[in-house]
Amino acid sequence: MKKRKKIFLIAISITLYLSFADVIVPFDPIISLDRENLSALPPFSKAYELRLDDGSKIIVLDYRIYDGFIYYEQKFLSGKIKLERLKSIRTLFFIFGTDNLGRDVFSRTIYGGKFSLIIGILSSFLAFLIGVSVGSVAGYFRGIIDKILMRATDVFLAFPKLFLVLVLIAFMGTQTIFSLIIILSLLNWMGIARLVRAEFFEVKRNGIRSCG
Repeated sequence: MKKRKKIFLIAISITLYLSFADVIVPFDPIISLDRENLSALPPFSKAYELRLDDGSKIIVLDYRIYDGFIYYEQKFLSGKIKLERLKSIRTLFFIFGTDNLGRDVFSRTIYGGKFSLIIGILSSFLAFLIGVSVGSVAGYFRGIIDKILMRATDVFLAFPKLFLVLVLIAFMGTQTIFSLIIILSLLNWMGIARLVRAEFFEVKRNGIRSCG
């Protein structure tokens, strides 16, 4: 019962994560707000977005208000703007810092985790389908069909996975998320096929004994 609850909670957590990953990211994980001024910031860094009355925005690392002006500091520049032109100030907080292109690492971690889960779940499901199909056909029909399917399984098991990955990538040509799912599923179905085949043999054996 406890295991079922854990599995249920894990499934709910994964579902919620996949559903709301795009909503909870604080910044765009693909496009930087300011590549020049936000690049390679350490964890727990702060920056500020100054919104002006004409709709423009300026990303600064620090600022101070003095004598009717707002003085700001950027990575390579400094300047001042009349305070009356300032519409609002937004604080930007980067928990994991930023990469060399100025993108928020925390947002990219959440965004990347979503696709990693999708790839892992779909590739495992597809590998399960292939393994069950091959194993059940081999275990049910046996004979020459079993030998052919098991020798094909042995061929996949004999080659190093890295070599198979390179061959499959070269064969597919373009590298997309879909091709990655196909590659991972083709590398992990063999053990499932052998297990299902052995279970079919056991079921047949028990069936023959009960009939006898």
